[in-house]
Amino acid sequence: MYRQKRIIIIATAIVITCLTSVSVNSQTRIASPYSRYGIGSLTQTTNSRALGMGGVSQAVHNPIYINYDNPATYTEFRSQSFVFNGGIRSQQTELSTTNKTEKSNYTSLGYLQFGTPITKWMNASFGLIPYSNVGYNINNIETREEIGRVLYSYEGNGGINQFYIGSGFTITPNLSVGFNATYYFGKMEFERSSMFPDSINYLDTRITDRQSPGDIGLNFGATYKVDLSEDYSLRLGATFSNKTDIRVNRDYIVESMKKASEEVTTVFDTIQKDLGNKGNIVLPTRIGGGFSLSKNDLWELAGDFTYQNWKNYKAFGVKDSLQNSFTAALGYEISPKSTSVSSYLKKVDYRFGAKYHKSYLQLRNTQLNQFGISFGLGLPVPRSASKIDVGVEFGQMGTTDNNLVKEKYVKVSVGLSIFERWFIQRKYD
Repeated sequence: MYRQKRIIIIATAIVITCLTSVSVNSQTRIASPYSRYGIGSLTQTTNSRALGMGGVSQAVHNPIYINYDNPATYTEFRSQSFVFNGGIRSQQTELSTTNKTEKSNYTSLGYLQFGTPITKWMNASFGLIPYSNVGYNINNIETREEIGRVLYSYEGNGGINQFYIGSGFTITPNLSVGFNATYYFGKMEFERSSMFPDSINYLDTRITDRQSPGDIGLNFGATYKVDLSEDYSLRLGATFSNKTDIRVNRDYIVESMKKASEEVTTVFDTIQKDLGNKGNIVLPTRIGGGFSLSKNDLWELAGDFTYQNWKNYKAFGVKDSLQNSFTAALGYEISPKSTSVSSYLKKVDYRFGAKYHKSYLQLRNTQLNQFGISFGLGLPVPRSASKIDVGVEFGQMGTTDNNLVKEKYVKVSVGLSIFERWFIQRKYD
């Protein structure tokens, strides 16, 4: 019976991963005008537990959660165990300027991750996580005396995903190191057009830029544990991602056309069509560090700081106007761990956090900032070490100053963390 259960778990996980890897390229996972720049809006790579703690990840550790950001934490997996983390994310956003407000929402894959011990000193993990998202639709109308209305349209969708395989290694009882080998893949489509609905003397123009990245990058991590006393321990963490040149296949098409109706568009000429054009996107170096202070399994206080050198970003040999970015985060979890059968609420993990992020976008001499506060719950699954995790973040990105857009958002992440004991000989089946 237990063997059948494990086979079902493995088969289900493989099917979910395969189906997700096929569909993840086509789904629109964001609605933000700021995803028009660079490689889109960067995705938080942490799980639902970490979202409820402000996104901290540099030194946090737990045997039933997989922390991709610092692969050295894979050594926390217990022997003879199998760990699965999967979740979805939803976001509701209010976009506002000085004179207009709109709302958007979307739901998408958050993460699919698997982890298991290999030897006494080596554990492994693999999974699928989004890296960046592109999703926007912007229209602007200008009126000119000689030609009437001119409609400018900008639309984009897609993103970059990460499939990774990583390992964590126990060097000493207190020191661990690890790495992830990550394959970046996906599809991004950027389209812009100029239309002249009031004039028959001007042809409309549409430019479509399709980019399909596919390449491998590495990131590394280390943790060091200090036992402060019998009950208290301090863990320090550090991570490093090297500069990565990602190869990209690019299709760039410029068309002259005229729109006869909503359904009918006549293309008169393809001015330029470069199919199979290859280039590189340079993802810059990223470094981070953090701490985690805990008392047994009763509570954990963690803090992070990460920095990325986006001024070195290039796309097809051209530097962009991106700025260096950083994120500071603080999170707290308390776990009453009651043994009372009748008190379920005393078995729930309660989480709180806050973060500040200076983004890589600088528009109209204004570098955009983001701030968020978060809350979360870890809900135990009866008769199991598994948990259902819920994380909620309330935040704001951007400003209405200088005719920019301010985004107020609510992110919700719901995840399932499955912990199974494997390879144990049972007396009864």
